[in-house]
Amino acid sequence: MGSVTKGAPLSARRIREGERCPDPPCPPPAGGWRSALSIVLLALFVIRQATARPPLLPLLPLRIFRSRAVSGANPVMLPLVAGMFGFQFLTALYLQRLLDLDALRTGFAFLPPRWSSRWSRSGSPAGSPPGSARVPCRRPA
Repeated sequence: MGSVTKGAPLSARRIREGERCPDPPCPPPAGGWRSALSIVLLALFVIRQATARPPLLPLLPLRIFRSRAVSGANPVMLPLVAGMFGFQFLTALYLQRLLDLDALRTGFAFLPPRWSSRWSRSGSPAGSPPGSARVPCRRPA
């Protein structure tokens, strides 16, 4: 677990360091060791998960990747989830840098879409607006 929690921020930091140069002819950022370290830590995590035996159970059993459905869905879902997180990140940058909102107002700006998406899910009791009744679903016989 520690290798993933340490490897992901190192990868993100490596990507972020490329933004610091204001001039167009930017030299490549020093610190390629961080990328290599994040790959090594991820490899160590996979090895640890593959060799975990009771009582130390794996966090992610690698046998789930034997299923074609799971192995096929992961590459499809990765860009979708990355797009959702990217949308939130870019929207926060837009609100703070272009509209000059502070962190508190930026956080409040994200609340109305969250509430509307929660209330639009009428299938779950947590997603229903306050005071609305839940309609039972009948299955065809």
